[in-house]
Amino acid sequence: MAASNKYRILCCREVQVSIKDSVHTLLKDTIYRLKLQGIFEITDVSIRCPATGSEFIFKGLKHNINDIRSTEGIDICWVEEAHAVSEDSWRALIPTIRKAGSRIIITFNPDLESDATYQRFVIHCPTGYEALKINYDENPFLSAEVLAEANYDKEVNPEAYDNVWLGNVRKHSEAQVFAKKYEVREFKIPTRNEVDRFFIGVDWGFAKDPTTIVLSFIREGYLYICREGYGVGVDTGNIARDIFSKVPEAADKWPIYADCARPETISFIRTRRWNVIQDGKPREVFYNIQPAKKWKGSVEDGIAYLKGFKKIIIHPSCVHTKMEFDNYSYEVDKNNGDVLPKLVDKYNHCIDAIRYSLDGYITNHSLDWLRYYDK
Repeated sequence: MAASNKYRILCCREVQVSIKDSVHTLLKDTIYRLKLQGIFEITDVSIRCPATGSEFIFKGLKHNINDIRSTEGIDICWVEEAHAVSEDSWRALIPTIRKAGSRIIITFNPDLESDATYQRFVIHCPTGYEALKINYDENPFLSAEVLAEANYDKEVNPEAYDNVWLGNVRKHSEAQVFAKKYEVREFKIPTRNEVDRFFIGVDWGFAKDPTTIVLSFIREGYLYICREGYGVGVDTGNIARDIFSKVPEAADKWPIYADCARPETISFIRTRRWNVIQDGKPREVFYNIQPAKKWKGSVEDGIAYLKGFKKIIIHPSCVHTKMEFDNYSYEVDKNNGDVLPKLVDKYNHCIDAIRYSLDGYITNHSLDWLRYYDK
């Protein structure tokens, strides 16, 4: 459309810390897939079509309300990851899309029935809007790998399958490992002088699994998840640039604990200096990274420790961490619905990184019992 006629297209989401959080990359990839790169000008922060005068604008809603209100002449507004958009943001955005013939396109994966977006556009869909539910089984380009993922959840994690793959709203249940133990909300990420210490953990990706890094801190019995880095298929030589750089505190010599199953990767990261871009400037850094301890039952001990916090607060920018807390589950007996004491080995890569970061705080309960018995 933008290549054929003049359109001013506003692409937004609730929180956009940088252009990397937007749909810029998706649009760029689509332009190349359609072989339209010859008529578009693509920069790091904008996309334009000089031949038609079309332009794409990228904004976060939550921290740019006044800026959004003053945006004029929008033909199309595309709101992505819309499940996270608040009622206040909708009230500010909708009146600004007032050009004759303009429209709003909203895309999202349903989360909770109480979410403002679900209530506004699904439960109480207003006149002039149309709600379409589209699932993976309607995708003609579905890959065998994605289908295998869906079938896996269908067999071993039906609750996640119902939400992630069928698009039904999520409900807390006994099978959800951290049910009612966490919440997603904004908070100020402290500086190094405003916190006793940061906790940083890393989980390495194997095959299709992601490599993750997660930053958190503890305050008054609450665990705050601040930042995350997440990438699938990232070469070891690019981990600092593509993943660790998302957690700038990792470059400030705070202890980093990583999955001990990859000692060669830990050594590679620790013994080299890395060039990263931080605050828009190149910086040479090294990472104080070391292996986290594991033992039989360490996963269960880690979960018990995390459940011991008053609550786990997840920053809205940590979208992968939130997704895992939503879906990390125990297995359920398909015959009678009993929740079994067996963890589904999925949706746990950011959670594993959090466990590793708390090395030394999470203890081996079996050893505690042995010490007690010896006494």
